[in-house]
Amino acid sequence: MKSIIILCKENVMITELFTRLLNVYSRIPGQKVALDDLDFQLSVNDIPNAIKPIVGDQYHVFGSCGKGIKSIIPWIAITIPDITKTATHGIYLVYLVKKDLSGYYLYDCKESPTFAY
Repeated sequence: MKSIIILCKENVMITELFTRLLNVYSRIPGQKVALDDLDFQLSVNDIPNAIKPIVGDQYHVFGSCGKGIKSIIPWIAITIPDITKTATHGIYLVYLVKKDLSGYYLYDCKESPTFAY
């Protein structure tokens, strides 16, 4: 029973972090990604770090809000390192923020010509 309570507390924390991301995310066209921006910290550090204890060490958890220029849709991925090497090739789960910033989806991705499904 103790692990269920801990899991619920961690899920509440993740929900709160996503809510903060939705409230602060800025998408000004051409805006550069700044390492000290709260939306960068949430999508690249805080949310992935909150998910890691739930999924365990066998998974790689990472997020992005763009490389250089801020993306329209920030995301956080959960991958199996032996199968998935990048966010564009492999099998993984990804939290995708809705374009209108009204919420987010958990989506299962299968992206690679090298895998047979």
